[in-house]
Amino acid sequence: MRGWLLLAGAVPVLLETGTALAAEGDASFQREAARYFDAERKGAIVLVMIGALSLGGGAGMLAFSEDRRFKGAAYPALAFGALQLAAGALTFANIDNRRRAAESMAGGDRAAFVRTERVRVESVTRSFFVIELVELALIAGGATTAVLGNAQRRPALVGFGLCLATEALITMTWDLTAHARATRYLEAVESLSLSTGLGSNGSNLTVRLLLP
Repeated sequence: MRGWLLLAGAVPVLLETGTALAAEGDASFQREAARYFDAERKGAIVLVMIGALSLGGGAGMLAFSEDRRFKGAAYPALAFGALQLAAGALTFANIDNRRRAAESMAGGDRAAFVRTERVRVESVTRSFFVIELVELALIAGGATTAVLGNAQRRPALVGFGLCLATEALITMTWDLTAHARATRYLEAVESLSLSTGLGSNGSNLTVRLLLP
């Protein structure tokens, strides 16, 4: 009888604890999500600016420079500039929709949100890993091209290789920053999933503790 009384007395405490943990998990996730989406917006603006500078520099070298090294450098600058500008603009255009969708789902069926957002962000982090490997290859390839061009006294090849390696390095730096940001956000989603099983009043936590 005493055991049942102790058990009955523990239930409200467990319910309160579960509710508090769930609320703390929600608040922590909301802070991390706000930081993530704000940083995504700023990162997109930075990438657009980098792309615009690359495009402008490439166009200027191609149109006005007579130096064959600059002529060679113009082509990777233009190619990377177009990619950077497009990627930054696309990210910026979608950020508000992604943020609203995340807030809407997190405020409704939280379990569904966790499943969906985990899949999305895991896909993003895998994509970053592949892109970074490609950028490493481009850095190495550009540096090798510049060395070979210098050995063969081909200034256009030197300029092409140096600009290719530089543009790939700049883009990789941006991608590594965005990759780390996405990884932190994924960890926040994962931490939210731990509290998803609590239910709105912490009852699931109570059941798990009382019925192992």
